[in-house]
Amino acid sequence: MKTFRTVPVAPDKASVVTVNTSSAVIHLDSWHHGGCPITKFKLRYRLLGGGGDWIEIHQNNNERQIELNNLRINTKYQLQITSYNEVGFTGIITSLLLKTHTLRSALHLILNEFSFELIRS
Repeated sequence: MKTFRTVPVAPDKASVVTVNTSSAVIHLDSWHHGGCPITKFKLRYRLLGGGGDWIEIHQNNNERQIELNNLRINTKYQLQITSYNEVGFTGIITSLLLKTHTLRSALHLILNEFSFELIRS
């Protein structure tokens, strides 16, 4: 019996990012390996609307959660995550906006423009 292997499978958008005060936590452990171990992630983000440069997020291969600190409330960011295994890679790009909820002053994360790109080697 042959085992089916594929590029990494991106999680649903609710599993990708959560918010903690003025930071966002990226959950790399929410990705499915596709039948082959994930060998690396490439992460970067930037401010939207100002032509800002991408900021690379360097992570240790053992890290499964990455925290983006010092994000500004009411500021829109674009986040790109690419996951690699021996079959190929899967990338997602999403926009996120940190907002203060007026009724409870709790911080909420709004994800939109979420898209998947599957590219096979």
